[in-house]
Amino acid sequence: MHKVRVHITNKQKKSITPDIRDIVRSCAAQVLADEKFHDDAEVNVTFVSDEEIRTLNRSFRDIDRPTDVLSFPLGEGGSYDHDPAHGLAQLGDVVISFDTAVRQANEYGHSIDREVAFLTVHSMLHLLGYDHMNKVDERIMHAKEEKALNTLGIYRGISPVWAVEDLFERLSLRDKTIDLAKKRGVGKEDDTYRITRIACEISETSKPGEWYSCECIILRGGSIIGGYEVRFDTNGDMIDDDVI
Repeated sequence: MHKVRVHITNKQKKSITPDIRDIVRSCAAQVLADEKFHDDAEVNVTFVSDEEIRTLNRSFRDIDRPTDVLSFPLGEGGSYDHDPAHGLAQLGDVVISFDTAVRQANEYGHSIDREVAFLTVHSMLHLLGYDHMNKVDERIMHAKEEKALNTLGIYRGISPVWAVEDLFERLSLRDKTIDLAKKRGVGKEDDTYRITRIACEISETSKPGEWYSCECIILRGGSIIGGYEVRFDTNGDMIDDDVI
């Protein structure tokens, strides 16, 4: 297996533990192994604050809000420049907001280690040319993420947010929400609106994965302009639904 040199820089106030640094390196190496990358490689991973990543997001994507991770590939079409001193393929840069990573780990009910692992794998795939601009590409990328994380023994725990998101996709509610947003004059998901919250209600006697309701709320600026709620039984069959 080819080697990868991972340069990790911390530009925010919270400590990045040795365990997290090891996870970043392991995830980078695993993605390259899965993709059978043909050369030794080099990648830069920088941890920043929400404020810093918001500045980068605004500068490079014209989106004025924090995000969890940004990827800056240096290659194109599978071709990369090589460091003349060491012959390493220059993959690019990954920038992770540690503030957002901590927040999302709490929201999803798993560890910060798992969240950083996912963001690293996700970004490494971006550096290798993968994207998720349509459903087919999204499924391909998701499968590759799961493969790398599962190989490393980093699994998603059962949590309300994760389970409802999974069901949300399976029932095609995301499409319904996007259609509703368009009817209300809102643009693309990554442009002027986003899915901001998924909520669920759980029966006291239910088992993990047996969910009863979930909703998506569309936010534009500081105002909620709509959403979509569905109720279903424990088999995943829709009972009724409402436009919010």
